[in-house]
Amino acid sequence: MKEINSRHKLFIEEYLINGFNGLKAYQKVYPDASYETAQKNSSKLLTNTDIKQYISDSQQEMINKKEVTKENLIDLLYDIAKTADRNSDRISSINTLNKMLGFNEVRRIDITSDGKTLTDLIGFEEGE
Repeated sequence: MKEINSRHKLFIEEYLINGFNGLKAYQKVYPDASYETAQKNSSKLLTNTDIKQYISDSQQEMINKKEVTKENLIDLLYDIAKTADRNSDRISSINTLNKMLGFNEVRRIDITSDGKTLTDLIGFEEGE
């Protein structure tokens, strides 16, 4: 991996801090850039393999430092859902738990009939 320059490191740090918003991170590091330039260049930076690796390494380092695990996050969110003073905080933590645990996934069932009617597929005779 090539060395990342100081401005790109600042971009990555801001990207990680602000919740993965490349446009805002770019605008913070390059305040004189136009919106279009920031949009284009932030996207370009985020597809750079060296920068992607640096982001991944930084995230792993943060996880290791804080010992963040899915179990820890689930426990924390569960505690918030049970004890938060505001209902909006409780609902938000429940929604996040649902996403983490996959309860919000849409399940699709593919049913094909090959041109048969429902009664043919079920096996009922007419008049039954």
